[in-house]
Amino acid sequence: MPDVPRPFNAGLVAPIVFIIAMSVLTLINIIYNPFDILVGMLILLSGLPIYWIFVVNRSTSVDKFSQTITIYLQKLFLVVPDTNKQHD
Repeated sequence: MPDVPRPFNAGLVAPIVFIIAMSVLTLINIIYNPFDILVGMLILLSGLPIYWIFVVNRSTSVDKFSQTITIYLQKLFLVVPDTNKQHD
């Protein structure tokens, strides 16, 4: 919907200021807390094997397990999608 009037237009200034401010804060953190940044990066990188197993190199057994867990949790929390199309 490109022609709909928008209530707020940020333009380019706000995103550029945000990127600069976050870059400065990140650099200050790296300079004064290198050990904390290293620990955070290791925690972040520890998720890569999980991503590789469950997303990139997904086998049919992982798909079947995921589908089983999804159906179980939908039933447990009573959030099974409505398949009734009468309200459309």
